[in-house]
Amino acid sequence: MAKNIVMKKWNGSAYEELYPVTKARNVITDDGAQIGSAFHDLKSQADEHMADTNNPHRVTTSQIGAETPAGAQAKVNAHANMTNNPHNVTKSQVGLGNVDDVKQAPASRTITAGNGLSGGGNLTADRTISLGTPGTLSTTSTNSVTSTSHTHTVNFPVISVAGKTGAVSLAKGDVGLANVQNYGIATQAAAHAGTANNVYMTPLRTKQAIDQLTGGVPLRVQNGQLEFYDGTGWKEVGGGTDWSKMVTNTANYTGSPTVISGGFEDLITINGRGIATDIQLLLDDRRYYFTIVIDGVEKQISSNRRRPFFQGGWPGEGTSGSYSRTGLVHISSPINFNTRFILRARNSGPNLNFSLTASLVYVL
Repeated sequence: MAKNIVMKKWNGSAYEELYPVTKARNVITDDGAQIGSAFHDLKSQADEHMADTNNPHRVTTSQIGAETPAGAQAKVNAHANMTNNPHNVTKSQVGLGNVDDVKQAPASRTITAGNGLSGGGNLTADRTISLGTPGTLSTTSTNSVTSTSHTHTVNFPVISVAGKTGAVSLAKGDVGLANVQNYGIATQAAAHAGTANNVYMTPLRTKQAIDQLTGGVPLRVQNGQLEFYDGTGWKEVGGGTDWSKMVTNTANYTGSPTVISGGFEDLITINGRGIATDIQLLLDDRRYYFTIVIDGVEKQISSNRRRPFFQGGWPGEGTSGSYSRTGLVHISSPINFNTRFILRARNSGPNLNFSLTASLVYVL
């Protein structure tokens, strides 16, 4: 509402009122209304005008630079026709994350089977291409193809094998193996037994057989001489061999054998393959003598005079023996045997019963 208005002027040192104080209600407009009411009416009209949204001043879009409907539609159409993906949409965002950007062949495209093949067709279904059955090859075949088959040219530079032509069947003699037997490899058991005659021995089987016979004593042939290793060095097998260095076995007999006239009794029997290295006999009667049986062959080794006696030649690698009047017969030459060794007492007189001690040292 109107306030009292006081008009003042500057008098050079202060403001002073020009007129006496005038109240608003005392001010009358030209149409006879109080000025306070006139101000109130003007305010109401101004508020109503400001709330009017019907463009009372008729302002145009061009006057304010606004877009026309036609222009806006044109821009929408232009945006809709863009193909450069202005919003950078990815294939995963539209549910195609597993799809490769590969052009698909049209279903109308067809696959045609060539010569020698069958099958094919358009791509509206799975198609199979099959190879036709090849023709039989022969010496006169050529490189050719038909709608269902094909053949090849084959070169046959070999016209015969071992002097044979046509359907050749080769024998072992045709390849230089006429004297080779069709034997397999010996088992370890067969190598140890040494009886099979229809298998081959490999280096391994040969070593296993030798180890079986020597008890694992290392052997070698040096300058034509068989040697063994005694733990300290290589020693010759035979004369001069120190048998005490080898792993030996001892068989003993103590008793009173009864030997009839002209008969015998076996005192010690060793089965297998080995070497007898030392024989000692202590006896109390000179009417009998001793023999050894090597692989079924019997040889006399002492006379009835208590002396070493080598009847028919010594079966070992030399002769070495001694005797004494006390009844000791000692034979120290190595004697080789393959299957069995027997120390035997024989009677050269009437029936005898005597005391005897015998000792045999041997290596298997």
